[in-house]
Amino acid sequence: MTKATTTPSDFDHQKVLKALNDSKLELEFAINAAELATWDLNPKTFKFSGNRRLKEWFGLSHEDEIDLAIATNVIAARDRQRINEAIQQALQFSSGGNYNVIYSIIHPLTGKERIVLARGKALFDEDNIATRFNGILQDITEETRARSSLEDAEERVRLAAEAVNLGTYDMNLLSGQMTSSDRFNYIFGFDRNVGRAKFVSAIHPQDQQIRVEAHRKAVETGQLFYELRVIWPDESIHWVRAEGKVYYNEVKKPVRIIGTLLDITDKKNTEEELREINKKLESALEEQKDLQRQKDDFLGIASHELKTPVTSLKAYTQVLQKILQKKGDLKEAEMMRKMDAQLNRLTNLIGDLLDVTKMNSGRIEFNSAHFDFDEMLRSVIEELQRTSEKHRIIEHLGEVGFVTADRERIGQVMTNLISNAIKYSPNHSEIKVSSEIREEEVLVCVEDKGIGIPQDKLQKVFEQFYRVSGQMQHTFPGLGLGLYISAEIIKREGGRLWVNSREGEGSTFCFTLPLKR
Repeated sequence: MTKATTTPSDFDHQKVLKALNDSKLELEFAINAAELATWDLNPKTFKFSGNRRLKEWFGLSHEDEIDLAIATNVIAARDRQRINEAIQQALQFSSGGNYNVIYSIIHPLTGKERIVLARGKALFDEDNIATRFNGILQDITEETRARSSLEDAEERVRLAAEAVNLGTYDMNLLSGQMTSSDRFNYIFGFDRNVGRAKFVSAIHPQDQQIRVEAHRKAVETGQLFYELRVIWPDESIHWVRAEGKVYYNEVKKPVRIIGTLLDITDKKNTEEELREINKKLESALEEQKDLQRQKDDFLGIASHELKTPVTSLKAYTQVLQKILQKKGDLKEAEMMRKMDAQLNRLTNLIGDLLDVTKMNSGRIEFNSAHFDFDEMLRSVIEELQRTSEKHRIIEHLGEVGFVTADRERIGQVMTNLISNAIKYSPNHSEIKVSSEIREEEVLVCVEDKGIGIPQDKLQKVFEQFYRVSGQMQHTFPGLGLGLYISAEIIKREGGRLWVNSREGEGSTFCFTLPLKR
């Protein structure tokens, strides 16, 4: 038995066939891995063959050769003529045989639309006649739709920016190139895109450093923001606000800024006008304060100067009253008593004026002490009862005990409230005074059945110089300071003063004081 031998030529031929077969397998593997469809067209017969993926996409049979017309009928109607023309063009030697188109195919059974990118090349013989035409198809449906969605989103952003008068820009930090919208150009005073250098030169010289510092900070923070002035070609000055976001590459190097530009000239002009108005208001307010200080000083000096002669008059009146009583001149003594009562009123008015001026200037003093609240209430009620013949003060006093406050000032508040109740109750004789401890506070109320207060005037009674208005406004004397002073005293002692009232039914004034200070 003899061993078979191979010649060198047979060995080389088998080696080449194996290499070609291996290359074919590698190519098929690469095509499948890339999910590509392939075709091979015979320009003479216009029949073609394709891989399995191509036939699946086009819904074709598994025959070896298929008429080109059957495949082109699957192409979307809107693209069909364009693709037929592109194929004919590629088969012309003058075109170089290149074929690169995008079109849609619609599966004849499922109706599914697929967007494909077709690339191919035609081969020609020595007579420049096409002998073969083959290539590949790539499914770019998702990529195309994603790009379309992105373009739609960018368009929506552009329209939204234009709707609010925003200019937009996109700056390449590596090349220095910048693209900008028409609105951006207009805000800088240009009718076209003039390039980044021209935009920068339009910035006011005094504001150039603002832009430099903002960009330096943006590289660190990722956010750009600045407001500055720009000078238009007509030399008019406008204010702009720039905002942007910085984008970085994989090594954290800033490569791009996308942002917006807004004309804020009107806003800045309004702010400047407001600043001027505020300056005038501050000046007017200072003048008013100065006038108030002068008024307070005058009232303080006048009140202080009035106290001395009024005190002397009161002393002389009381002495004369006693002398006349001893002589038996009762009519003249009664006149002296009435005169003394009027001097008491004048003394109280002067005291109120002094208190108000001290409160307005912050000079009023409080002397806090630990005192018997019940004893103070009874003392005030007793004193006022002696001077009031027509009214009876009814006590409903609880056991309060000792509190910490200014005894004289709290007594002054009680005197004001009870005196007011008497004054504004000309046709009713009872005044009720109550006190109790409620939730860590002393609660005191003075109730009358007098003329009452209209609902829309309840809070005004605590204002300076406010007096009850109406038909009886001249019946009740006073400057309208007592309740204002009382409210200020209670507030500074940590409590609150309020009133409940109905017109024609009477009023109840109440205040609280904290038990623990």
